[in-house]
Amino acid sequence: MNALKLMYNNDNTQEMLDPEGSEINRWTTMSIEDAGNLSHTLAVNIADRTEQWFVDFQIPLTALKDNFGNQLVYPDTPIRLAYSTSASNTDPLQKDWMGYTPFGDVITLATPAIRFTDQTLAPDVQYYYVGGYVYVLVTARNANTDSNVFETITVTVTDPLTGDVETLTLRETAKDSGIFSNQGAATDPVSNPATPRGWIPTVYTYRTAVAETWTATYNGTNWDVAGTVSLAQGTATAGTQFTSNNGAVSFTIYENKNPNKPQTGDTITFQTYAADPLPTSSSLGGGIDDGTFRVNAGDWIMTRYVENSVNYDDWAQILGPGTPIIRFTRADGTDATSYTLTEGTPASDPIYVTVNHAAANTNPDTVQTIYVVVTGTRGDSEGNGTTTIALTETDPDTGEFRNTSPLPSFATSSPTPNNGTFEEYVGGIATATYTYPPSAATPAALSRTSPTSSSPTPAPWRSSTARGSTTSRPTATATISSSR
Repeated sequence: MNALKLMYNNDNTQEMLDPEGSEINRWTTMSIEDAGNLSHTLAVNIADRTEQWFVDFQIPLTALKDNFGNQLVYPDTPIRLAYSTSASNTDPLQKDWMGYTPFGDVITLATPAIRFTDQTLAPDVQYYYVGGYVYVLVTARNANTDSNVFETITVTVTDPLTGDVETLTLRETAKDSGIFSNQGAATDPVSNPATPRGWIPTVYTYRTAVAETWTATYNGTNWDVAGTVSLAQGTATAGTQFTSNNGAVSFTIYENKNPNKPQTGDTITFQTYAADPLPTSSSLGGGIDDGTFRVNAGDWIMTRYVENSVNYDDWAQILGPGTPIIRFTRADGTDATSYTLTEGTPASDPIYVTVNHAAANTNPDTVQTIYVVVTGTRGDSEGNGTTTIALTETDPDTGEFRNTSPLPSFATSSPTPNNGTFEEYVGGIATATYTYPPSAATPAALSRTSPTSSSPTPAPWRSSTARGSTTSRPTATATISSSR
């Protein structure tokens, strides 16, 4: 359980002599296991054996008031945000950790934002494969003019090298959300009886979604799911994410406990709207805005939303089929933008490497294994490419590989190679290298570097040399800091 207290004191000091009198508001996070997606303040276990948690507080600007109730911050207020962690009411500059960051990544009601995404609405997609599907997500509050209607906007997707320009119609992801995508959409689920004994917080739609009505019916134990077009799609269990057999929708049902638990015949219904992903192809033919996006491997593509004659853009790269992608990550595959190493203790951040490579998925019925090498500036080398650091396919036929056990790490200037622990000093560089095919005389090497400086380094887009049958995607950077 984590709590965030917002205090205001207008005497130009770093101290709060009257914490209770200065407190404007307080938010408490709930574990996602307990709250589902019902709370804007959530704590999620990282699940990488460090007992660390992601903590998310979503705070409205209207909460930023002085102790007389006057709102201090508005969408056009130029501010910066300082934050620190401490269990005591002390000088923030003396606390155990502190950050000072621009407030510019906050999307206000008046400022649109656009990004390439995927069918899961991932936060930031930076590449697509030839033959894949392009998705776009736009936050445009001003386009939300009717809170009772699923509204639409249009965006363009352009490949400057092929000259193709495709127009996409994005539908609001929910009534009154102001968020638009071509992933499809779903209405708010409605429970019968009206006072729900079972409910669905959020419905996610995917590429195969069509316009239809879905119903989940309680059968005394679980929920039978069916669509008016897709027909019977299996059974959903409360508290477990359900994905339809045709991949059209997914959701999680939650239930009340005794004495108001679900009764046989209870239903939850919702309406889905068709997705409209943009297919890509490198074959010639067709023309501009014909529904197929002409691209070639290596091209950079752009998507644009225009509001009040102002352009809002995002860019992504096109990769050839089978191109491997390598990333430093956390245990769940989330990109790791930083690792913290401590001197000689097991409290350092464990290191995970994730590789996406369809060609390494040689058998769709079994889980495959590939190997990587992690090296450091100080000469540490963990793994020889054949035996030490094994990445296991996350499931049969996924083509995504990750080490199931973390690579331990700690900070030192005198590493011992091949001891099963990554050792590096702050300011050094960590490099993960994947070689495919492993038996080739001149294999292709793909690496992602991670500078271990104490301050962030911008991620440059640059290509490393590839040999053999594959090509490499651009490297990216993260930071590693030390903690004593």
